[in-house]
Amino acid sequence: MEVTFPFAIVEFPEPKGRPSCAVVPSVWLIDIGETARYDCHWPPFNTSSKIAKAVESQQKPGTNWQVFRCRILKKFGKSTVSLHYAKLLML
Repeated sequence: MEVTFPFAIVEFPEPKGRPSCAVVPSVWLIDIGETARYDCHWPPFNTSSKIAKAVESQQKPGTNWQVFRCRILKKFGKSTVSLHYAKLLML
């Protein structure tokens, strides 16, 4: 099934080195056929600034990216809106 939104805030049930919630571009998501459940590619970058740049540019996942199960909390049309919403979630 094709993803039809540019960005999403996702929650990772088992963070293991990632934030428990994150803004990701839809190109990182794989619909697994369950309501609001997806697999998410996650970049191997070790700084939040590199990850933020990859999100903003909607960088396509590389072959060295890991894939983790996630749940979509909110879908967005613009990354700036989703980043503000993600900050509210962290309060």
